[in-house]
Amino acid sequence: MPWIEGKTLSVLISDLCAADDSVGLSELANKFDEIALWLLLQDMAHGDLKPDNIIVTPEGDLKLIDYNGYVRTIFTGTKSLELGTAEYRHPKRSSVDFNSLIDDFPILVLSLSLHSLSVKPSIYNSSTGADSLLIRSEDYKNLLCSPHLSFFQSNASSEVIRSPFFMLMYSVTQPIIKLEGLNALLEITASQVEKLDLEVVETKPIKVMETKVLDSDGEWLDEWGVKYSAGGLKLIRSPRNLTRYVIKEGCLVICDGAFCICIRLTRITIPNSVTEIWAVRLKIATNDIRGVEEVQIDCDWPLKTESVYLKRLNYITERLHAKKISVSATIRLHQL
Repeated sequence: MPWIEGKTLSVLISDLCAADDSVGLSELANKFDEIALWLLLQDMAHGDLKPDNIIVTPEGDLKLIDYNGYVRTIFTGTKSLELGTAEYRHPKRSSVDFNSLIDDFPILVLSLSLHSLSVKPSIYNSSTGADSLLIRSEDYKNLLCSPHLSFFQSNASSEVIRSPFFMLMYSVTQPIIKLEGLNALLEITASQVEKLDLEVVETKPIKVMETKVLDSDGEWLDEWGVKYSAGGLKLIRSPRNLTRYVIKEGCLVICDGAFCICIRLTRITIPNSVTEIWAVRLKIATNDIRGVEEVQIDCDWPLKTESVYLKRLNYITERLHAKKISVSATIRLHQL
């Protein structure tokens, strides 16, 4: 392997945080999400993803080094000689987990950490542990006891923090190391990086998730019997006897026909994390709304998606008003 000039990601992050360079950290987080998306499409895994194993070249490119834990799909069935660094491995990973999925968890942790530091570089100084940027290995036992929980809570309106943290909280409780919906989440977080120049610039379109229910989605039920995908990013189906419901924060997609059998449903509250609500449009188009009295929509939007959101909101409002169903939408003062 040729020698690669540059700084390790850990050194560069330390320098950027010391300089309080939120813009530089945001660009770095975006670049990491791009290389992570590429890595997830490969039939291999690095095996020990962490800041010290990523070099940032003078040109700003990210290069992976130290392939001691490297694995390809052809190795599946053998045991791993290394488990990777504790701060960046799934807490339930064992030597038998030696496949192309073992990078999912460290990718999520690194992406969340980088985007969090871009929002508030000063929290880097309070992190503990030589290998930890933000989240320590002991935090995975109970993320609600993390010293940075207050930061995650106070920045819950940020798309690049809310959904990744929600996925992390769910994933550490699961016996599987594959994170369903991680690709789509990285695509969305990458598209949410704000351009800080005052001039008009071209921005990436937001890529959305498939609203159809896929076999790969997996499922779990909440306390109301509402079915979500494994990562909590898709609302798949609701029980027949549901009357009122608040969709979970962190959910990105309402799948097709998610509420089609809820004959007693009178109110749905949609959080601002939802980016795809085609199921609502499908339900309106097919006249399959019985007993609904009100629809509440809670949504933040950046300037680049404002016109799309308002157009969609008008579409829904017109059709619901025609059926004598009231619609309320939250508009915060900073969006006026």
